[in-house]
Amino acid sequence: PHQINPQISGLDILKADFLFEGHKFSVFTTHLLTFKNGEYKRKINAKALENFTKNTKNAIVLGDFNTEFKPNSLVAEI
Repeated sequence: PHQINPQISGLDILKADFLFEGHKFSVFTTHLLTFKNGEYKRKINAKALENFTKNTKNAIVLGDFNTEFKPNSLVAEI
């Protein structure tokens, strides 16, 4: 597991790499912080997920993102 940020409590990001019919891909799963943790910590949490996954060509990202899926959501860029 990849620890998101030691100064901000949260759950780790888990990554598994697969090879299926000659195609490589990675699956990530995480549980991002809830609204009660405040916007600042939640943005750091989401940015860590983005940074951890950005260099992966074929990725599936799963989990509880604790946000609405709309254009300005925390995970819109991921």
